[in-house]
Amino acid sequence: MHDGQNLFDPWEAAFGVEWEVDETLDRLTAAGLVEEHIVVGVHNTAERVGDYTPDADPEYGGGNGDLYIALLVDVLKPIVDSRFRTLCGRRNTGLAGSSLGGLITLHAVLAAGDTFGRLGSVSPSLWWNGGSVLRAFESHSGPLPA
Repeated sequence: MHDGQNLFDPWEAAFGVEWEVDETLDRLTAAGLVEEHIVVGVHNTAERVGDYTPDADPEYGGGNGDLYIALLVDVLKPIVDSRFRTLCGRRNTGLAGSSLGGLITLHAVLAAGDTFGRLGSVSPSLWWNGGSVLRAFESHSGPLPA
């Protein structure tokens, strides 16, 4: 999950409010509503706009999302898979985020659909670069994520 500093700890979260991802998944798992999950929170950097955007917006810049996705696919995921009891493959691997994190999630499932087959995109910044990610989905001919 993107913006990892917001997921688990109010002391690290923006505005002092965490997403309570761990508490929520523990409760849902205990109730038998979802299977167990391994959640990796990737903290954003000072380059959040660049990292979380698939292309450059004339007003806001950005557009380094493919490098960020390559970091997730080529560096982070192999580390996680080697150190944790993961179920590999796109069917069991997802991304999630909100705002620009939701935008890069949508782009990642198109750009790296062989790795990411599940997505959670909360209030994605679909306005980015005139709706470029929407056009990318409209023209995409490959498999779409769950």
